[in-house]
Amino acid sequence: MVGQTAGAVQRGNGSAARERKRDTGAKVEGRKSYAETRPETVQLARELASRPHMSLRKVAAAPADAGHLTANGKPFSHTSVEAMLGR
Repeated sequence: MVGQTAGAVQRGNGSAARERKRDTGAKVEGRKSYAETRPETVQLARELASRPHMSLRKVAAAPADAGHLTANGKPFSHTSVEAMLGR
């Protein structure tokens, strides 16, 4: 029980710092978006998606051809492209 209380006190200090950072408008929690980590890939996906007759799967295949791969070295999936485009 004492260990849980000490942890709560430590988290309290962290949450105050988190709130100060949040007040500046900065992102403080969660995974970084593709727009934050790979803006050039998101821009390419948006340009391709704006073309007529481009499915999400076709848009996902094109960045790999241009050398834009995931952190694991694989092509982006159509669901990743969907998240990039905010659909």
